Amino acid sequence: MTHATDLEMESIQPDHRVSIWRDTDNGDYLIDAYVKVEGGIKHFVYRSDDKPSLGQVLECAETFHYTSPRPYCPGQSCDGSISYPVMALFADYCATRGACPVELMLDAYPNEAGKWAVGDFIKSKEEAAWQGIQYPRKWNRGAVDGLVKSLHEINYHSLATVVADLVSDDNAAATVKDVLRGYGRNDNKALGGLCAIDDWQKIARQELERRATRIVQVLDEATLEVIAAGGLDFTALCREVATELSQAVAPPTA
Repeated sequence: MTHATDLEMESIQPDHRVSIWRDTDNGDYLIDAYVKVEGGIKHFVYRSDDKPSLGQVLECAETFHYTSPRPYCPGQSCDGSISYPVMALFADYCATRGACPVELMLDAYPNEAGKWAVGDFIKSKEEAAWQGIQYPRKWNRGAVDGLVKSLHEINYHSLATVVADLVSDDNAAATVKDVLRGYGRNDNKALGGLCAIDDWQKIARQELERRATRIVQVLDEATLEVIAAGGLDFTALCREVATELSQAVAPPTA
């Protein structure tokens, strides 16, 4: 059940970020505090029947023993305090790609339109800068892998998949460019001819099908005629042999 809350007090200082919210349903208070300490930050959330003073909240930080390391680095484990840094990393990655973080969010969560705005990512970068964050000097494969891990850490699994797919697309593009460079050096005119072809998706699908069905080339004509006439279920035979082979390599049961 979601409770309605009103912001009762907010303190933003160089050494802390403290917000106190009043639960309008039951009257108690929700305290959300970030306090800077040597080597990182302390983040704690708790409820209180009475509204605490700022001094009382900061005193709680002295008894809170866990410090979340800062500057935050890609791939750092979740401890309840890393959402702003992770979203800041995501926004920085999007800026490097020339992509809109809101659009990628919608790609990952199409049923949650209106939940995010560009301002949310600006705030994340501001808060991450206050906490301490280490941005990659270059968004290479290792840095993106760290971002993907960070997104999984805060349970943004669908967004992590979207980012990982972008990396796969980048790798595929780099491979194609390498092939085209070699092709063009040998025959630049032929490379120009490729530029006039539009339906490369269809061509790629046809080539995948051709490679997948290459096995029929080793079958004799009589067998092919039986398959073509529907006398053999080739798919069923594939599954039967696959099962047979998997059982052959399976370790014996006790």
